[in-house]
Amino acid sequence: MRVFLLTMAVCLLSACDSGLQTSDYIGGFVTTTGGCQQTGDLGLNYQDNKIDISFYCFLKECSTMKGDVSKEGFFHLESPEGYFIQGKIKAKEASGNWFLNIRGKNCYGQWVGLEN
Repeated sequence: MRVFLLTMAVCLLSACDSGLQTSDYIGGFVTTTGGCQQTGDLGLNYQDNKIDISFYCFLKECSTMKGDVSKEGFFHLESPEGYFIQGKIKAKEASGNWFLNIRGKNCYGQWVGLEN
């Protein structure tokens, strides 16, 4: 039984990592305020001044937003409810902050990604 559980855990972990590996930038996030998961993974796709950024909480996508990026690399994505992800994309890295509802809790934090 332990071998089965270990095998399943490895399969799930590698599936999550392979999804993130296809992102243009990969990194993570940290929660600084609120009762959300303290850390998690981040995948960011950037093409033609369009961004698609996803937060992953223990193998599952827990938040995602899409939108436009300025010529200078700045972006501010906001939902109708007032949640947001904002930041700046540079040639080799991207970073910013966020305010999101993750699994029913309002939280704020920082994120960072490096070119994949």
